[in-house]
Amino acid sequence: MLRKVTIFLLFILVSGMVFSNYLGAEAAGIKGGKLTLILTTAPQTFNWFNAGIGDSSIIGHLLGRGGRLAEYNEIEKKYYPGIAESWKGPRVTKNGGMEIIFYLRKGVRWSDGKPFTADDVVFTFNNVILNPKFPNRIQDQLKTSKGLLPEVKKIDDYAVRIFYKEVYRPAFDAVARVYILPKHIWEPQMKTKKISEIWDISAISKGELVGLGPFIPVEYVPEQYIRLMRNPYYWKVDKNGVQLPYLDEIVYRIVPNYEAGKLIFLTGGADVFAPRGGDVVAIKEKEDFVVFRQGPTQSIQYLAFNFNAKDTVKRGWFRNIHFRKAIAYTINKQAIINVVYQGFGVEQNSVVAFMSPFFNENVVEKYNYSIDRAKSELKLGGFRFGKDGILYDSKGNKVEFTLITDSSDTFREQVCTILINEWRKLGINAKLAVVDRNLVSKLLEQTGDWEAVVSGLMAFEEPQLSAHIWRSDGTKHFWNFSPKIAKWVDEREYVKFDFEEEIDKIFDKNVLTLDDGIAKNYWYLFQRIVSKNLPVIPLVSSIKFLAWHQKVKNIRPGELDSFNWCIDRIYIDEPKNKVKGGKSNEG
Repeated sequence: MLRKVTIFLLFILVSGMVFSNYLGAEAAGIKGGKLTLILTTAPQTFNWFNAGIGDSSIIGHLLGRGGRLAEYNEIEKKYYPGIAESWKGPRVTKNGGMEIIFYLRKGVRWSDGKPFTADDVVFTFNNVILNPKFPNRIQDQLKTSKGLLPEVKKIDDYAVRIFYKEVYRPAFDAVARVYILPKHIWEPQMKTKKISEIWDISAISKGELVGLGPFIPVEYVPEQYIRLMRNPYYWKVDKNGVQLPYLDEIVYRIVPNYEAGKLIFLTGGADVFAPRGGDVVAIKEKEDFVVFRQGPTQSIQYLAFNFNAKDTVKRGWFRNIHFRKAIAYTINKQAIINVVYQGFGVEQNSVVAFMSPFFNENVVEKYNYSIDRAKSELKLGGFRFGKDGILYDSKGNKVEFTLITDSSDTFREQVCTILINEWRKLGINAKLAVVDRNLVSKLLEQTGDWEAVVSGLMAFEEPQLSAHIWRSDGTKHFWNFSPKIAKWVDEREYVKFDFEEEIDKIFDKNVLTLDDGIAKNYWYLFQRIVSKNLPVIPLVSSIKFLAWHQKVKNIRPGELDSFNWCIDRIYIDEPKNKVKGGKSNEG
């Protein structure tokens, strides 16, 4: 018998039986208006399976939002019914498996007016997500300890059964968040296109973008803006029976960087903006602004080296644990917080999100800034310091490499500059290459032509949903891609490290238990293993703020999803009398 079912799983069960409403059912607002937002990188696709590329994820998620079986309340930290009005499970079956039965809402229509049914759900899972010819991150998130994927079957037009052959603890979380696709749009295109090619950037001009979300992309002017219009068939209504969303349209202005976005916001050209901590005081002094402190960013800011670098000499350095530990000791995190983030930051030492119930910084190995410790590690790794002040490896090669980061985040560029200056103290010559964010994604995930990178990792409250990143055969395991995933990795040169094997076992075993304590112990071990082996080196998390004009109402910033989770309830209320001085909410 299980001695203790996780609180999270119990809560899901209760939610499925008790809640008959949905997010937005209690909302009230004013119909009409336009919301103007900022994008710092032009999207490359509207296909959310490729959404790691640039700011494509934001637009793709808006298209899919409203089309999840269950929706997550970012404030209350619980699920509400989505396009499934109720469900049974997850429950353990007599044969040791696990099942969830979703009962779908009747009368829901896609944005083109076509009816939504169980066929769309089954198609999304069986033909796309679980398609063996299309490895993807969601597929990684759905795999059990034995690598098994769920069976998804239609019961009738408005009921679907999802069955696992073994217990899979985060089953509901993984399944509920999937965006359901329109079968009538995707199925015909799959006959002539690869899944990754559907809904490319040209789809908007062809009118192919169809969703269940509150807004549909309808116009894209490259490097200028993207316009989304209200979905006329969106299924939600507020407490007064008014159809959501309230807004007529959303316009994303595309800007080259943070500073350009800040200027547009301060001069009235955008309604919502995510300011850096150092800019908050100035924004508060302006009229008609609200500033909200969200807390540390939930993504993992990191430094990583390419274990499969094209240069075999550098590959050897990057695979050397003493080299990576030496680099970790050169990172003066407090200096980064003070200089780059102007005091608005916190050290990251774990690769589990701060918000996760499995986060435990006490179990990790920490590398307090010390050039002396760094030198000691390098000597242990076979490196030597030349009389010329240059660091050499055991074969006499100068230690030098290129560090890349993306141009849309000047914070990261400043962090890189600090790192490079510290490395000079060790005789390491690192060159900085600041490139477009889309190019960073391409180098890491499509070509493997990179040496070192400073960037950010997606983080979840449930660490198992990062399986696509941490499993050795994960589709986003970019620092040491398996040859099975990346064609450019030479199978003869590839090395799967012992610690990666340990991490694989953790991702396999933790899902088999419904015991909260046992699951936590697995994730504590995971955090310790990563900290000891440093496949990626955590850096610093900035403190997030969100600012908006007072005319923007019903905005409720969340920890993970900023404010997009409540985008269908936001409305515009032009104030009749301006109030001088910005309002502040430090919650």
